[in-house]
Amino acid sequence: EEYDVTGRTTYIQACREAGVIPVSYFLRNMLEAEVDIKHHGLGAMGSKAIAIALVSNTSVVKLNLSDNWMGPEGASYVAEMLRENCYITDLLCEVLSDDMSENKLGDHGSESIADVLLHNPNIHRLTANGNGFDEKAAKILAEAIKLNNRLKYLCLSHNKFGEKAGLELAPALAANETISELNLSWNHLRNRGACAIALSLKENITLKILNLAWNGFGNDGALAMGEALKVNASLLELDLTNNRITAEGAVLLGKGLTINTTLQVLKIGKNPMQSAGAYAILNAMKNNPESALVEVELSDITVNNDFLQLCGEVIAARPNVKITHGGSGGALHKPKGRPAPMKILKNYISDNRMRLLDFFNTLDKDKSMSLTIKEFVDGLKETGIDMNYVELFNLIETLDKNKDGEINYR
Repeated sequence: EEYDVTGRTTYIQACREAGVIPVSYFLRNMLEAEVDIKHHGLGAMGSKAIAIALVSNTSVVKLNLSDNWMGPEGASYVAEMLRENCYITDLLCEVLSDDMSENKLGDHGSESIADVLLHNPNIHRLTANGNGFDEKAAKILAEAIKLNNRLKYLCLSHNKFGEKAGLELAPALAANETISELNLSWNHLRNRGACAIALSLKENITLKILNLAWNGFGNDGALAMGEALKVNASLLELDLTNNRITAEGAVLLGKGLTINTTLQVLKIGKNPMQSAGAYAILNAMKNNPESALVEVELSDITVNNDFLQLCGEVIAARPNVKITHGGSGGALHKPKGRPAPMKILKNYISDNRMRLLDFFNTLDKDKSMSLTIKEFVDGLKETGIDMNYVELFNLIETLDKNKDGEINYR
């Protein structure tokens, strides 16, 4: 009998035995490096047929099985296949992007995920969003995460991990030495579980990007995270968006930011910290001369004039920093009787008989028709234009229309 090089015959036969209709997309693409079979409604038996075909497949290196309602049974077939298939590998060393999102795997399905993590050394990336994983699943997965020494990226967003799940996952994260990016957003992590996750960063030395957005860390979690940031020297990006952190929590988190020298991006918008909390975050950054922060996101947090004043001071000292925030309220942005910042600039240009284009050209040393914020701030200082920090900040906000840290004047 002729050997089935492509695997198409094997797949069609497996579909026949499983009583399912072959997926034409899979038949057409099963020799491609990337196979994206999301939203095909495979179910358990459809997943089984594809798993059988992939056992001996030597082409596919990236597999997406999102939103197929494969359930725990279907997940077990995929896990069994991954024990045998050693070619589902990314040639750029990311090796595997195995996306099982929205398959409603549940607790039993988490056993299959754990099996994959424990027995397939080729998996470097795993996404399992929206599968209803809870405390029981967390316990199962935690053991696999603790022992796995190959995984680089793990996404478990939109699950049901609560306080107990956090307590289960935290020791595994502390022990794991390979995961560099972790996404636990849109779960129910709170209280002791949230604190445990935060404190695991004291021991973890490999995480670079951590997404904890849309959980319930609150002020206690912010305190724990602040303590962890005093010690952690590997984390580069932290997302705590919408975590019920008030101004008090921002102050507590800030204590870690005054010491940390490695964190580059902090996203903490949509928290009820008000302007006082936003001020505390920025002030902590200002008071740390060795801070590595280059981006602070405070979206949807209304700020006042005190914050804008501080913002201007920070940008004047560190022009490469990008700070985003919500609207402004409270005090006026400029003293009564003062012209708008743009008007101050235009008055200077008019008094010196220049055109706006000429002014920007004098600041643009490399003649790229674009100024970095640093070039602009340094140039303004040289001109001696009378402008306070709030006015400087507002002027930059006006001129940097697309908020990319560049002022284009073409």
